[in-house]
Amino acid sequence: MDLPEQTIDDLLKRLRRVEGQIRGIQQMLLDGRECRDVVT
Repeated sequence: MDLPEQTIDDLLKRLRRVEGQIRGIQQMLLDGRECRDVVT
């Protein structure tokens, strides 16, 4: 797949952001946070 380097960089940046958000949700669940907090 031939994508411009800038496109790949942008995609990786977005994926890292999503990864961080998912890890945050996982930690909230492990900490026993309220469902309302997790959804927000």
